[in-house]
Order: sequence, then C-alpha cells, then structure tokens
Amino acid sequence: PVKKIVRNALGDTLISRTDDNKAMIWRQKRRKSGSMLLHKSILFSDEHIHRTCLIEDSSLLVNLHHNGISLWNFHSYHAKRLAHLPFTLSCKPLCVLPLPTPDTNSKVAYVATIGADMTGIAWEIQGTTSQDCQLRKFCTFDMGLKEDLAYILPVDPAGPKAKHSGFFDAFSPDIALSYTHSGILRTWTAKVDRANTRVEWLLKSTVDTGITNPSLASGSTIRKAALVDEDRTHLTIWDTNNAQLEFEEHFAQHDIIRDLDWTSTPDMQSILAVGFPHKVVLLSQLRYDYLDAQPSWTQIREIWIRDLTPHPIGDSCWLTNGHLVIGAGNQLFVYDKEIDAGDRLVSELRIPSRGLSSVDL
Repeated sequence: PVKKIVRNALGDTLISRTDDNKAMIWRQKRRKSGSMLLHKSILFSDEHIHRTCLIEDSSLLVNLHHNGISLWNFHSYHAKRLAHLPFTLSCKPLCVLPLPTPDTNSKVAYVATIGADMTGIAWEIQGTTSQDCQLRKFCTFDMGLKEDLAYILPVDPAGPKAKHSGFFDAFSPDIALSYTHSGILRTWTAKVDRANTRVEWLLKSTVDTGITNPSLASGSTIRKAALVDEDRTHLTIWDTNNAQLEFEEHFAQHDIIRDLDWTSTPDMQSILAVGFPHKVVLLSQLRYDYLDAQPSWTQIREIWIRDLTPHPIGDSCWLTNGHLVIGAGNQLFVYDKEIDAGDRLVSELRIPSRGLSSVDL
C-alpha cells in the first residue's frame, strides 16, 4: 500500500513510497487530451526511509534515514544509490528539504535536514546533471530558536516557480513551516552562503493560532498555512503574511483529517486538498467581496474513492497542472482539473460555465 507521495517543486515528478522501503518514481507526460503518469523507476532501500526529497531539474533524489542520508539516481529503471553519508544530530531529524541555490544555472544543489531542537545539517550535491555526482557535507547550522517545537516540514510549492532575486529578505519565498505544541506557526526561508560555507535562516512570519497540540499543518510558498487540531476534526486556514485567520471548519467526529496539500491557480488563487480516510475535499480561496459577509473560502469539490476501492487513502499530492494524485492501497488514482458543471458545489458558486459540461479548476 502507498504510504507517502512526494513531488518535486515543478510538480511533474512524483515518488510513491510503501512501508517496506520500496518506492516508485513517476513522471507526468503531457498529451493534447490531458496528461498521464508514466512509471519511470523503482527503488529498493536496505534502510528505513524516513523522508524523501526530489532534486529539481535532475534524476536525483535524497532519502533521509534515521542516522544517514543517501543520494539516488533514478535515470534507469532500477534506481542506483550513488552515495551514503552517516550523520549524527543531537535529536531526531524531522524533515529533509531542498535549499534555494544561489545561481540557477549551476550544477550544484543543496539539501538540509532539521532536528527537533532547530539545529541541522546541510549537504552539497555536485554535478546534478551528470551520472557520477558527489554528495558531501556542507555545514551544520542552528536556526536560533529554542522552543517546544512539535514539527518542521517543507512548504508546498504553489503559484509560479519562485524566482530567487538574490536578495535575502521578507520577499524571499518560504521554504519551511514549523509549529510548536502551543500552536505557534512560523515560516522560514534560507540562503546558502558558498563563500563562507554556511546556511543562513530567516524567520519570515510568526502566527499564534491558540491551537494547542496541533496534529497536522501545511504551508505553501505563497504564504498560506493550514492547521489541524489535536482531534483532527477542526481545520483552520491562515494568511501567514499578516497572521490572519481566513477560514475554519469543524468536520464530523468520524471525519478524521489525515493530509493537507496546497496548490494554486496560475493567478495565485490558493487551493487546499484536505484528505480523509476515504475522501478528499478541495477548498478554494474566493474573490474577496466587501459587500457581503460571505466566507473567503469554500468547498469546490468532494472526491469519494470508496466506490473505487475499499482501501483507505495513504497520501495525496498535486501535479503541476491542477491534477490530483491519490494513493490508496496499491493504486494511484489521478483526478484531472475538470469538475462537472452540474456538481452541487459548483452550482452554488454560480461560476459561469458558458454552456460547457465542466468547469476548469
């Protein structure tokens, strides 16, 4: 059964992983009639895979293990392990994420792991376009906050591909989201300083949500964050830019939220996929209307998979063009961005369908 699905920032490559450290790499192929997923490669790891991160514009991925990191090339059908480096952190590593590279045309990439005490290690991957690339430890870092961190995770890429202006300031794209047991959300960006062999971290925003012991959170590169309470039934959506609560919903007691995934339309309108054991609900940001007290978010689609499989959803993930991939049991279901115009949720939105049978997400 599919346990986890991770995408690259571009959203055209996915890796789906099982409990027994076996992974499949998939590529999205565009066709005139739509798009399909092609099985690209298969990966077997001797060690437990704790987290995975795909390297942009390459056939490389990094697997994080309990006390080591491995670099893989999935150019061929059987992915090859190129390097393995052991490491020690003072506490459990929570995530592995790509760091923004100083110049776009370089054949170098950086990844980092961050532990529960906000210290971490960064590695450099040299020669990302060649078959024989190298992995080396670049530096260690401390993000400078000592607090009751519950979790830190990479943000979902949303909107157009983030441009790196070279400046390191409030306009740099968010790359990580952390939250504490007391419900404080923070977003972060980072800068690789090659000359001084170090990684600098910048705290972008702090939101005190008042939600204690959150069970789940997810942030997007365009400054939206979703947070789920301890019971996994209360969802809140925040604008991290100005620490504002935009939406909240209490789901039924049996509707346990298990997954959150962000994407956005080309004009930066955010869409959140909220995953439950047997369905996924899509919430969209609405055009803000100052004339009435309409909510600024609404449900636009409900995907039921129970008609297709008895297995619960393991994970879901967005592709570039608004297609949603749902892993349940040993299957991947791909839903396109067309929603039936007669759908109850769509008709309530009063979107002009222009006589077409479907509306484009």
